[in-house]
Amino acid sequence: MIKIPLIRKTQEFYDFALKLTESDEMTVICPNPAIADSVRNRFDSLGRKVNSITISKFMKEELNAVIDEDILKNYKGKSELIVILGAVWKKIGKKPNYIDFKRAFNLLTEFRSFSTSEHVLETVLENYEEALSHGVLWLHRFLDQLEIVDEHKSYFLLSERLRQGDLDPGLEQDRNLLFYGFDFLTGSQVDLLKSIALRDNVIIPFYKQAYEKSISTDWVNWFDPHNQEVIDVCENSQTSKKAKLVRFSKGYLAQSLQSGAQNFSHVVIGTKKILREDLQELPFPSLKAKVGVNIFEECFLNLKASLNAQGDYSLEELTQKTINLINQARGEKNYRFIKTCLIFLEKINEWFELSSELLDINQFDLEILFEATELDLPRISFSSLSTEYSTELSSVREIEDIKISDVAFCLTSNYQGLGGSSHNYSENVEKYLASIGPVRRAELEQEVLKSRLVEFNEDNDVNFFIERNILEHKTNISNLFEEIEFELVGNTSSQIAEKKYYPMDISKKELVSLSASRLQKYFECPRKYALTYLNKIMPFYKIPGELSVLDLGRIEHLVIETYFKKNQDWSEIAFNKVISDLLELYRAEPTLKIKDENVVEIISYTKEAILTLVEMKTQFGMTYEFELPFQMREENINFNGSIDLFASGVETNMIVDFKRSNASFTSYQSLKDFEQIQLWFYLLRMYKAKKVSLTQDLAIGYIDLSNIENSLFLTNSPTLLSELKNIKKFTKVQLLSDFEDLLEEYQKFENEVIANLNSDISFAPNPSSPRSCNFCSISSICPKDNKGALDDNA
Repeated sequence: MIKIPLIRKTQEFYDFALKLTESDEMTVICPNPAIADSVRNRFDSLGRKVNSITISKFMKEELNAVIDEDILKNYKGKSELIVILGAVWKKIGKKPNYIDFKRAFNLLTEFRSFSTSEHVLETVLENYEEALSHGVLWLHRFLDQLEIVDEHKSYFLLSERLRQGDLDPGLEQDRNLLFYGFDFLTGSQVDLLKSIALRDNVIIPFYKQAYEKSISTDWVNWFDPHNQEVIDVCENSQTSKKAKLVRFSKGYLAQSLQSGAQNFSHVVIGTKKILREDLQELPFPSLKAKVGVNIFEECFLNLKASLNAQGDYSLEELTQKTINLINQARGEKNYRFIKTCLIFLEKINEWFELSSELLDINQFDLEILFEATELDLPRISFSSLSTEYSTELSSVREIEDIKISDVAFCLTSNYQGLGGSSHNYSENVEKYLASIGPVRRAELEQEVLKSRLVEFNEDNDVNFFIERNILEHKTNISNLFEEIEFELVGNTSSQIAEKKYYPMDISKKELVSLSASRLQKYFECPRKYALTYLNKIMPFYKIPGELSVLDLGRIEHLVIETYFKKNQDWSEIAFNKVISDLLELYRAEPTLKIKDENVVEIISYTKEAILTLVEMKTQFGMTYEFELPFQMREENINFNGSIDLFASGVETNMIVDFKRSNASFTSYQSLKDFEQIQLWFYLLRMYKAKKVSLTQDLAIGYIDLSNIENSLFLTNSPTLLSELKNIKKFTKVQLLSDFEDLLEEYQKFENEVIANLNSDISFAPNPSSPRSCNFCSISSICPKDNKGALDDNA
């Protein structure tokens, strides 16, 4: 029987396991030694001794217990497979290209995790180029013919043997086997657990929220429902605990950690793997951190460099050269290098024993021998930098064991690894693989991590130090924290704004008129605004006669507008005529040159947009107004501009802006936080002019001409939400129940920005986010450093 206890906290699993097994023995199987040690210590603290082992050790014990020794003697690890299959690749006449071989080898091992059937492999490989497919099949057939047992074959052998029954009567059964800490189980592993569950009690804990959001192709849903029991062991009470949040600008983590009076005994950084460079940013003089150190890496690289220098060898020459390196290292007492060379010699002997035809060693052979050597070098060890420490450092992989107060959780844009893992298969391959086994999905792993973060916050007094703009612009990261309610307790942005800058002459002028683009530029960076609009410095050089990106945008807008002046439905003939007439006008300009690639873009971008707008017009029955101008005077300022598309109906209005890419509107949050103000600026003007009513169905959004599916809309109407999603190209539509409140907030925000603009005299280079500098026309001459400010001592 397979039992899946659904938990909110890991302690609920431990309590369930203790209650279920009582005095019975239990074995916990984990993916790696670190998790196995953690589980063993946790049970020890609860007064229970358990056998906590890795899945590798578990497999070895199970195979030895039920599989014949004659079969197991053919078991080959990855390094042995590399050497054997590399020799096969060379002998069967394949081009001795190491990259081609590795592609075939990686595909072979990947697909064998789903099935070792040749029929399955052939079906999958129909979606790959012929040369690669043939290479993979050759390697697979060789494994079968020689009856070689690799890791995936061992799972299937054990599964089949357990299902056959007729096992040794003395073989233990009804064991309690707990599989803990697995982010993913392959098809072969899932099949094995099904087989084990016929004789033993298999327990696999899983976070309840992640389970509820799983889909049919996820590994946790691939067990036999007739021999499975899902048990909700969550406590009824759920606490809602606010978390303290400190925001800081890029590069200011150390300053933020030092600015508070709190001393943290434990720090967690938002990455699954701590690197040595991560330690340099933390301002703690005595820090304990386990950091991966590959003590053989330098020796291995030196060996490669020494042997690659010559090129081709005979087998005898390569052996002698390696022996000479060992003798030299012996004199220098460089024992790690000696160990590296001795393993390399073992691989040379394995290579020679396979065939006498492998006596001439070229670069392909060397690469095979090098990779096999690296795989057999002693595993990476962990090093603590200090025996005495006041602060301990952990990664997110270890947070479930942290149960203390005063913890700092740090997240910067430099950290990697929170996005989860998934395979990038083509649609056909993924559909087929999903029909025979579980497919790894990053979204499920993120849901698990999200649950761990909630538990971590509830079990500790956590201060979250999160770099500005991460939660706003990285959707996969913001989703991880959506269950945690933050309370802002610190922000370093004001400290950056107080820095000193190189003086520049700013030609301050009275603010007479204002457009969305001018206001956006000031919000993004006061210095960008001043140099662009006040000093009118435009350092970008425009090549005479060539179309700029602005020219292309204007032409594409004009094509769309011209088409709908004469047509309401789609007509290929009418579209081609519009393109032809407009290009003829532009080509008549003697100083302007339209390249073929410009024409391709104009046709591609505008055709898709027009087809989509025709579909919208048919569905909503609205009237289109392109480049709708407006001008109104408020508080002695002329507000002006033009809306790319204003679509109006009896009960529906839309304000739409066309963009050549989605670089400026990366997320819903950026619009809701007014980081992009253009649509709100237009909406406020239309609302004041009584062109729109907030009681009607209303939508504002961007259409991405380069990829319509990137288009993004916000709406106040559930009906309009559903109808927009029925437009086959629109997938990013979000309902805002507080549309009216947001518009009111925007008006306050706009008034504050305008007030700052009116009173500003220095126009300091203080970008609102690092992205503000990416497309800035004066970034090359702006007096700033990478963080938008100069040091006080500059």
